[in-house]
Amino acid sequence: MIELVSRNKQLETLQQTLLDYLLGEIDKPKDPIYLLKYYDSIGNISSLVKIAITIAIDEHDNGKFGIAHDRLFDTY
Repeated sequence: MIELVSRNKQLETLQQTLLDYLLGEIDKPKDPIYLLKYYDSIGNISSLVKIAITIAIDEHDNGKFGIAHDRLFDTY
């Protein structure tokens, strides 16, 4: 679904609906990895980096240092 919305850049309402869904405005918040994929697919680099850092900090705080490192490295 993320790729479908990112290909149709003229449909801003569709993009906003997906973003609201991922952020939990429509339902409960989704896994941030989907938000990361969304920002990557539309080319929003600044938001992509912020989400990647947030995910990496979460993983680091949970003691998953390798996953945190991989997330940042994959985003780079």
